[in-house]
Amino acid sequence: MNKKTNRIVKRVQARPSPIRKFIVVGNSHSQIFFDIYRNVEIIHALGATILGLTNSNSTTKLAEIVESKYDEKATYIFFLGQCDIEYVYYYKSACNNKKLNMRKFMSSLILIYEKYIKKFRNVIVFGINPTAILNIKTIYEINFVKTSPIVTNNIMGTGGLRNMPFEFYSHIYNDTFEKRSENNKLFNIKLKLMCKKNGWKYVDIWENITENGILKTKYFPKTEDHHLSRSDDYSKFIIKKIPELILRN
Repeated sequence: MNKKTNRIVKRVQARPSPIRKFIVVGNSHSQIFFDIYRNVEIIHALGATILGLTNSNSTTKLAEIVESKYDEKATYIFFLGQCDIEYVYYYKSACNNKKLNMRKFMSSLILIYEKYIKKFRNVIVFGINPTAILNIKTIYEINFVKTSPIVTNNIMGTGGLRNMPFEFYSHIYNDTFEKRSENNKLFNIKLKLMCKKNGWKYVDIWENITENGILKTKYFPKTEDHHLSRSDDYSKFIIKKIPELILRN
């Protein structure tokens, strides 16, 4: 971090701790909070998904961990959905050997997420990031090469599937970068509506890190990945938006 951002972080950390406890629930994307807050507990599992919240075979066991540490006085910041939209959708489509209806898939995720979040009294929902995956073959490789189908099945709660070459699933893994960016934005719209319906706080930094609906170049990772580059600006936007919600609650 540069000196200016570091000063902002120190000011946030120097503020008196809020009366209530704050707990972030998410996956690897939530690790950004480790860089910023000292008074926020983070419960995360690599590869955790919304779908996995109700999957008894989920290897991440995120739901079980969260519920074992349940604190009715805490405010929970939920930061899930990135893996569902960018990976699970395509894997489930491959399981069915045809593209699923994305809007229906999103609606099913919202129902699961909403039902799960209702278990908690005080809630803030964080929207997913714009996609940083330029090459859709990377998604296939995560589903079938870098993570075996068996592991993917357990994490994502989908039916079993054989490892087949990329060309076999070319009718599944064929969305453009622009289309996938639109999907992420649409999911955030649905998250915001879910929050409005239930009286939950919603926040995202989409407008801060995109241009014309696409992730700004400076936030792309150096290697093919779906985690954004953790720049000073990125941290600054989180620093600004989350404390405002925390301090108002």
